[in-house]
Amino acid sequence: MLDILPESGGNVIGAHIAATMSGDECRLLARHVEELVGVHKRVRLLLDLSDCNHVELAAAWEEFVMGVKHWNDLERIAIVGDAKWNAIAAHTLNRIAYADAEHFSTDEIAGAWVWIRR
Repeated sequence: MLDILPESGGNVIGAHIAATMSGDECRLLARHVEELVGVHKRVRLLLDLSDCNHVELAAAWEEFVMGVKHWNDLERIAIVGDAKWNAIAAHTLNRIAYADAEHFSTDEIAGAWVWIRR
């Protein structure tokens, strides 16, 4: 399930994904990002994956498609979660994307919000 976090505002969007990340959820998130890109041109994204324990293949594909489509539109990406793949995802994004990406553990979510907004 995808929830847009109430701390979102301006060019910053935060999303919490619980249990399983599906392709439908990724498409919904992409629509939110596209709306913000239309208004702000550059978007900052905080993904709270602290309760996500499975990523469907369709979700991984949709994330890839969104990343390619918005290659220059994403300015910062904060990935929050304690699973090892969360840190690997942030590290990989830093190597291949124009956006700055950082990983934060679940108990560092307040710091993730500070970082994404500065």
